[in-house]
Amino acid sequence: YFTLEFILTSLYKDEENEYAYMLDGFDQEWNFVGKKREAVYANMLPGHYTFKLKAADALGNWTKEKSLHIIIHPAFWQTWAFKITLLLTFVLCGIFYFNYRTRAIKTRNLVLEKTVKERTHEITLQKAELNELYKEVKDNIQTSKLIQQSILP
Repeated sequence: YFTLEFILTSLYKDEENEYAYMLDGFDQEWNFVGKKREAVYANMLPGHYTFKLKAADALGNWTKEKSLHIIIHPAFWQTWAFKITLLLTFVLCGIFYFNYRTRAIKTRNLVLEKTVKERTHEITLQKAELNELYKEVKDNIQTSKLIQQSILP
């Protein structure tokens, strides 16, 4: 919010002066405030405004309208630069997170591939041992059959 204070200097009874003001772009009509010497505005949108003031002395003579040009700049979070920066920040964070997750998944996949190769190698060795045992057992059975056939008529 902001407050504008004003005064009309006159030679005759300053405390009897009356005021009227208007803020072009905000007020629709003149505010006749009597002897009150301030204007308070709040919740103003960013933009260009013109504050207009006129006063009447104790005799009721109104002065010429005086004006003051006022520019209200937007808060930093209302600017396009901030919005674009925020958007770029979110996009970059998304890209960094995606790259981080991709690297983590690739690393995990490499570990899994190594584990699979080790286990496959173990299974291959176990299969070779089982094949050896199978051959031995088969040979022993054949030998036993031969012995039985030779002993039995």
